[in-house]
Amino acid sequence: MDIFVVLVVIVTLVLSSVLVTSSLWRADMPRSWRTRVQVGAWVLSAASAALFFGTTLWARIMGGFPYYDPTLMAIYTCGFFTALLGLVLGAFGVGRIRLSVVALSVTMVFVWAVLGASE
Repeated sequence: MDIFVVLVVIVTLVLSSVLVTSSLWRADMPRSWRTRVQVGAWVLSAASAALFFGTTLWARIMGGFPYYDPTLMAIYTCGFFTALLGLVLGAFGVGRIRLSVVALSVTMVFVWAVLGASE
């Protein structure tokens, strides 16, 4: 059951990123650089969350990762810096999704930092 929940969350994050990115090309949307930065921040934050849930799904299916696994450490590093970059870009962006991007980024930075510290 938990694998299904993780898959649903991953699909939701990917679809929301696609919808936000595709709305950038609508004719009625302003084309300022801050709007594009905000969309980039959303994509980075969603990618970090999808990486977290994908890693959780992979560990659940394969039976976990060994202690101090180099692949897991690389995933932690990539996820942390992706969320951190999404947080920095989200601070400069404008739009309706600004607060949700910043909240998702802060949450993911905290999650990756706690996971990295616990390893």
